[in-house]
Amino acid sequence: MKKLALISLDGCGIYNIKHMPFLSELAESGEFAVVDSIFPTLTDLVHTSVMTGMWPKDHGVVENGYYDRISDRKVNFYNYEVAFNPHKVIKSPTIIDLLRQKGVRTAAVSGYTMPPFSGTDVRIFPPFFAGDRMYRQHGRDWRKDIWVMNSAIYLYEECRPDLLLVHFASIDGMSHDHGPLSEEALKAVETVDTAVRT
Repeated sequence: MKKLALISLDGCGIYNIKHMPFLSELAESGEFAVVDSIFPTLTDLVHTSVMTGMWPKDHGVVENGYYDRISDRKVNFYNYEVAFNPHKVIKSPTIIDLLRQKGVRTAAVSGYTMPPFSGTDVRIFPPFFAGDRMYRQHGRDWRKDIWVMNSAIYLYEECRPDLLLVHFASIDGMSHDHGPLSEEALKAVETVDTAVRT
């Protein structure tokens, strides 16, 4: 069986491609297309649509979290209760669910505990501790994507999944914090381009 990797470059606009030598070369030598996204282009919302092939009205994810009326609190998708039970928020089968029925082995790593990737056979969660802000404080810059790259290599070499899901989040984080094409965002762009080449 052939191996496949689905790599998500969160927040990477087409304007970044000129700063990504490896992906630029790959685009020029192979198939390349610009696609329209669903709206709003929120991380969990878009990834859930990709992983289910459904519109938000059908899969049920319309935000990067939800308000629980019973407990009167906002539940973020990186909370443990959702990360370990993605179908608490995702109401449609994911490609991972369908592949599992066929005996296809899946693995995932992400810069945070993204529910659409959480149902895989093997999953490496990001390093953070419950109850503190370490994850949010240190989870948005390019160093987190070095961790993602190393974790993806480990998963590929040690687990040999048929489908490997990889989510790089620093371009999105640095663009939100400092602006697209800022020095910090371009460092993330450079880091991710190098990571994908690896």
